[in-house]
Amino acid sequence: MKSLPEFSGKSVTVIDDDKENLTSIGRALTNLGFEVRLFNSPQDFISRIDESGGDIIITDMKMPGFDGMEVIRKVKEAHPHAPVIVLTAFGTIGNAVRAIKEGATDYLQKPIDMEELKGVLIKTMRARGMMEELGTLRRLVKTEVGEILYRSREMEKVMQMVRMVAPTKANVLILGESGTGKELVARAIHEMSPRKEKLFMPINCAALTESILESELFGHEKGAFTGAVGAVKGKFEIAADGTLFLDEIGDLTLSTQAKLLRAIEQKEILRVGGNKVISVDVRIVAATNSDLRGMVSSKKFREDLFFRLSVFTIHIPPLRERTEDIPTLAIHFTKNLCRENGLEEKRISAEAMRVFQEYPWPGNVRELRNVIESMVLLTEGEVISEEVLPSELRRERYREAKAPIPVAGRVESPAVDEGGAVVVPLDEIEKNAIIEALKATGNNKTKAAKMLGIGVRTLYRKIKEYKIP
Repeated sequence: MKSLPEFSGKSVTVIDDDKENLTSIGRALTNLGFEVRLFNSPQDFISRIDESGGDIIITDMKMPGFDGMEVIRKVKEAHPHAPVIVLTAFGTIGNAVRAIKEGATDYLQKPIDMEELKGVLIKTMRARGMMEELGTLRRLVKTEVGEILYRSREMEKVMQMVRMVAPTKANVLILGESGTGKELVARAIHEMSPRKEKLFMPINCAALTESILESELFGHEKGAFTGAVGAVKGKFEIAADGTLFLDEIGDLTLSTQAKLLRAIEQKEILRVGGNKVISVDVRIVAATNSDLRGMVSSKKFREDLFFRLSVFTIHIPPLRERTEDIPTLAIHFTKNLCRENGLEEKRISAEAMRVFQEYPWPGNVRELRNVIESMVLLTEGEVISEEVLPSELRRERYREAKAPIPVAGRVESPAVDEGGAVVVPLDEIEKNAIIEALKATGNNKTKAAKMLGIGVRTLYRKIKEYKIP
């Protein structure tokens, strides 16, 4: 195998009591460009474990004295972030699964296929590099209730606009799909403004009826309606000299829009059921996922109010348009959710992270957080793998993986349903897809696995399962 630039200067430690296998793997790793340390005894490795801080560890599972599981535990105690790849005999997948739960990064079946070994090492190095890069490149803006984390240029542009408008008195309109973090951006504007010592008051305009919303915004006087036993201040008064965040502004009725316009233009309000004019000084930050310009054209939203609200407009791109942010957010959510639930810290496998970056996330950052919370709770070990992915992510991946692979005319005896349509068994489709991918890549299993949208380890298992030559 040829040396690869990404392996140059990187170190790998191999532990195996089989001297022939140890020498063979060591030679292959050296040819790839790695600096290699070989241990024929797990006890010798454990006695020098402090020297292996920057290494990838490859260890056999079955050895006298120490088994591979004990090696994994010792490595994780000394170097929690060091990747560990285990070697297992054919037919002992159960041991590999246990090793993954203990914190192993990946596994290989004996006898070792050197191309598969190279593929696993590439994946491991990229995953480790991504983690190290996140540690140095992650940027964040602290807010009152949390953080805005990002590393994409798209979000950097958003934050530049936040920094520009925050010190001013201008009203701001934040546009973006549901779940993109519009309230966090609104809070960041408040926290960077001269009003930061005063209240930030959020209100969801879509969650309340017209009468209740008006009472919430402007307050009411005693006897204004049944149950109004006393005068109550509204959000405009409570948030005096602070910031009022109006979420889902597109859901306001035309009547409430007129009253809001007066409050913004005149800086004064009337409580519901009252006739006393009350002066207010509040900065308005509004947000919506609706097409306000379209609503203005269709007379569903007042044009004058639209122009008052959109003095300065910020558009937050959906997560699918800033996939660079996904690993940063995923790692952050995983750490926080483990702490919130009293769990040991977990990490996301490289394969699961790849699925995250391929999925379109229609629910954006909110959906990503919910998915990670589910996976954190379903994972018993240290590594959150693709095995606990929710069904919707699996379905999306299956569609993308199968679409490019031609399978027509490959079924020897297809079934026919009652309507006369040809029904191709799923296992036949999968087998033919693998054959076509191997042909298309010149039998390069790493490239074929990438084309199919599966891991190299899964591809090898399927090749054996379907007895593909």
